[in-house]
Amino acid sequence: MPDSKRIDLSTNLDEIGEDLLKHVRAATEEVKHRQAADQAKEARSIQREKSKKTSFSLIAVGAVVVLLLSYWVVFARPSTSQGGAINAIPQAKSANVTIKPPVVTSTARTAASGGTSSVPVGRSQRTAGRPSDSYEQPGM
Repeated sequence: MPDSKRIDLSTNLDEIGEDLLKHVRAATEEVKHRQAADQAKEARSIQREKSKKTSFSLIAVGAVVVLLLSYWVVFARPSTSQGGAINAIPQAKSANVTIKPPVVTSTARTAASGGTSSVPVGRSQRTAGRPSDSYEQPGM
């Protein structure tokens, strides 16, 4: 019984050589594609790192500019009011200026007290609508 699965090297040598050559070419092409993909991946990685560095440097420069601007606004700019506060009300510089409290007329007194009153308007009647400023102890 002859063995049908045996390869006769003398007759099939050309077929085996062609198959081997095809496999080597396919492997070579696959390696070239992998190398090209790796190079593209490395290029993207380098570009990503460059972009991160650029973003970081822009953020750092922006932070420094904001700090310098805030320093200038708070400390370096000349103050226009006394005490260094930006929004403070300017004080009167003339000694001749006096501020008088508002004058309350008698009609305003009677309207505030709820009608006519024979008692002169004192502090207790002027603040009738407001609670007292002192603290009352509960239950003592």
